[in-house]
Amino acid sequence: MTPLYVELIRKPPERLDNALLKRSVERARELFSVLDQALADRRFLAGQAITLADICTAMLVYRWFELNIERGRKTLRLDRWFAEIAARPESRQHVMIGLS
Repeated sequence: MTPLYVELIRKPPERLDNALLKRSVERARELFSVLDQALADRRFLAGQAITLADICTAMLVYRWFELNIERGRKTLRLDRWFAEIAARPESRQHVMIGLS
């Protein structure tokens, strides 16, 4: 996510590395697909209760969902998981704070 985030948020448009951007989007799609699959049989990443793993990962997923890119195939379990995380006041205060 870091190269993707840097290319789209931190760099001026005239300095974009389109090849890096394409590779980063493809890699992120792969990784978020794995995360989606991991949520097939559990409510949260480590089971049925929220843990530090969910809190740390929520920041990356928030960025992924906020970036203006084509995300590819649907990740319904990841969407459900993030909606549950995002509904928490703590997430809105500390995770969902915009991209800069």
